Amino acid sequence: MIEVPGYLTQAVLTDNGLSHEELICLEELSELQKELTKQLRNKGNMHDLVEEMADVYICLKTIQAGMFISDREINEAIVEKTDRYLRRQKAGDTK
Repeated sequence: MIEVPGYLTQAVLTDNGLSHEELICLEELSELQKELTKQLRNKGNMHDLVEEMADVYICLKTIQAGMFISDREINEAIVEKTDRYLRRQKAGDTK
């Protein structure tokens, strides 16, 4: 499991606020998209990709904390999505 320290998410929320962090998260997602595109074109750098993934994890955990969403809620959503995918896979519809 990937852990983002609670003190970090709280410090970010205290310093920047939730609305600002939501904007930052959109920017970080865009940067990750750019790195993934580079990977697909064989022009990427694994270190840069990992760095962008880490930025996105931090942002997501910060927004999760700021919106008081529990890990349990996230895990339940993951299970639901996984079950849906497996049902679709079994039916031959995974696109």
